[in-house]
Amino acid sequence: MTARLTVSDVTCRFGGLRALDGLSLTVEPGTILGVIGPNGAGKSTFVNVVTGQIAPASGRVAVDGRDLTGAHPSRLARAGVARTFQVVKPFRDLTVRQNVACGAMFATGASVARGLEEADGVLGRVGLAAVAEARPATLPIGHLKRLELGRALAMRPRILLLDEVMAGLRPDDVAATVALIRRLRDEDGTTVLVIEHNMAAIVALSDEVLVLREGAVLTRGAPGDVLDDDRVVEAYLGQRFARRRRENPDG
Repeated sequence: MTARLTVSDVTCRFGGLRALDGLSLTVEPGTILGVIGPNGAGKSTFVNVVTGQIAPASGRVAVDGRDLTGAHPSRLARAGVARTFQVVKPFRDLTVRQNVACGAMFATGASVARGLEEADGVLGRVGLAAVAEARPATLPIGHLKRLELGRALAMRPRILLLDEVMAGLRPDDVAATVALIRRLRDEDGTTVLVIEHNMAAIVALSDEVLVLREGAVLTRGAPGDVLDDDRVVEAYLGQRFARRRRENPDG
């Protein structure tokens, strides 16, 4: 089986800083991969490279075996790659329905009428049908995050990259988002990469967890194994905490 996403030895530089340093990974179709790491680990840069927002200095990005390294975001969207943004940026002069329709029009070249039709189905799925004609400025953050997700879903992605889509949400909104992401995988076969600091959500969602540190893979594996790894604890909480944890695992 061809991997849905292949990232091979990708390096990305900003001046003298290597945001990604020889990053390599594969993701199989229908997988939910949690991506975690401390601030500055390269998580958002990774998403930007895969979705064409940033061209890597070297390396290769392939979707379903097709080399799309450095391709324009519109080309990647047509290849089935969609994302959300960490900071929500809806078109504030458009309604919720029109915002979601833009996703369909961007990825598929759909007409306005077809885009709006697609939006209607998506809005029901993400729980925003009741506010379809509202302006984004009137919505709480939980709805805005769902709008961001809805716009991505309207692109009918095979690969969906979620950049902290649950950040700042209340526990009930997090639970609803986790359930929705599971349905996307189970019903649509969508491959999902979830970049998130909410560890409870990561454990609940992920088939595997990938940990980035300083732009490279620190470890990857089952959620429980990864979060019990002293290297991961150290990356998040520091060497002193990890040492105390090894010396006193029950304390």
